[in-house]
Amino acid sequence: MSSHVVSEYAELLDALTVVRSRDLLRCRSKAEVLVAGVKVATQTPPIRSGRRVVFLTLDDSTGPVDATFFEDAQGPYASTVFSTWLLLVRGEVRRTGPRGVSLRATGAWSLPELHALWRDHPTAEEGLAAVRARLTQPVVTEQGPSTAGCWCTAAASGCRRTPTSSPPASTRCRPVPCGTAARGVPDERDDLRPSVGGMSVSERRSAARSSVVWGALESVLDGAEGRQVLDIGGGTGGFAVRVAALGHRVTVVDPSPDALAALARRAEEGGVDVAGLQGELSSLESLVEPDSVDVVLCHGVLEVVPDPEQALAALARVLRPGGTLSVVVAQRHAAVLARAMAGHFQQALELLDGDASRGDGARPRHRFTADEISDLVAGAGFTVGPLHAIRVFADLVPGSLVDLEPGAGGALVELEKAVADRPEYLPLAAQVHLLATR
Repeated sequence: MSSHVVSEYAELLDALTVVRSRDLLRCRSKAEVLVAGVKVATQTPPIRSGRRVVFLTLDDSTGPVDATFFEDAQGPYASTVFSTWLLLVRGEVRRTGPRGVSLRATGAWSLPELHALWRDHPTAEEGLAAVRARLTQPVVTEQGPSTAGCWCTAAASGCRRTPTSSPPASTRCRPVPCGTAARGVPDERDDLRPSVGGMSVSERRSAARSSVVWGALESVLDGAEGRQVLDIGGGTGGFAVRVAALGHRVTVVDPSPDALAALARRAEEGGVDVAGLQGELSSLESLVEPDSVDVVLCHGVLEVVPDPEQALAALARVLRPGGTLSVVVAQRHAAVLARAMAGHFQQALELLDGDASRGDGARPRHRFTADEISDLVAGAGFTVGPLHAIRVFADLVPGSLVDLEPGAGGALVELEKAVADRPEYLPLAAQVHLLATR
């Protein structure tokens, strides 16, 4: 194993000053910190009080972190804890002795979702601001906004896990690096209006994308069980597990061994079989036989490969004649518009007539117009089928407008689906989905 799956998120975690398990003992009491890791296990053992308690164990490559969720915290966060393999948890530090440290957790979020939100913005700074805004958004249940918490103990410290329900402190501390004194300040969340729309910005984007893509793939995947499906860069299996649940044989090729390990756990939890192969498009010939695949999913990959033309040629070799290619790429016109609206006019100019990287030293970030991706796919020997506009409005509508109107989130998704097939909206779409046959 060359790297831990959490390492893929290191840049975002560092920007958020996330504390590793090995460093928790250096944190001052009352400091509010963030921890992150892969979910190793969840347990709900019998408790003498009769209350339901959930014990969660995370691993962040430097050691395990055990989190205890009591009933008052399960309402807001149980769904995230049980359905997500990679988690970000926020909590307030409590020192319990020379080698004892615990966190009173006040939130849990899907790390891949936060990472996608961060990457979706024109610059790393804007993405970070969006993620921080997401973390400060109160979680609303039927009982109202939750301020409940739980105690999290760093297992690496060697101290015993002792569940408690002590009341939270009257003031909270902003996240600070370990080893610095925490300054008590009023919780910024007290000034925020609870969301009643039920969807975060990243959730709306994900829903807009998945509803359009799955609608387009329905005719390909439904009613034809046993197809051989290849998911390139499928990571932890967000699409792969769902496809496998339809009765298809799915293989995920991804360069990260830890992502594939998370995929295996997700597939096991979903009761399906998904094969995971470590590799990249450049080594696809050695992993997949030629003319052996019925459907290839290539979502969000062509943007980051060195040569998109060579990547498509490799995909054409493994597809059977008549096989289907599903491609999702970032759309350049929308990227220009987003940068201009954010005041980044020079970046917008650089994107007008061609590719531009993120500008932060990261890997290349190709973007395509609808015509460019169509010509690129056709040049690789495919017959181009329908194109779909993805996220036409989801990135532009202010979240506050959606949050204030009950049912607005669902209505926004329906609007996205309604315009997905209209070519006049393609230049406004953040992403373009294309179906093609070999």
